[in-house]
Amino acid sequence: MDDNNSMTVNPEDFQAIRAILLKYWDPLKVAGQTTSSDKYDVYAHELVLAAKKNAKFDHIMIYVFLRHIELERFPGLKIEEVRIESREKAAKAVLDYFQSKKIVK
Repeated sequence: MDDNNSMTVNPEDFQAIRAILLKYWDPLKVAGQTTSSDKYDVYAHELVLAAKKNAKFDHIMIYVFLRHIELERFPGLKIEEVRIESREKAAKAVLDYFQSKKIVK
């Protein structure tokens, strides 16, 4: 882990992105399960860090990131279990949040 603050994320941003992923994306269907609600925390953290590092962060980058997670980290996930619309809504909501907070342009 990096010793400087580059790995630190604002807790408010983290919680907002975590909530968006659970509400719109949720390929493992864990929303509402209190024992599993942290399943996407690492991805929320990665998205916030990426946005902080890249002012040109955009909808396509978020969409591709989510798709990469589905393919690489959830190998048993069937494509029909994750609707393209869910990924699209999540990417738009994440970008809207970052733009509203002026984290990205």
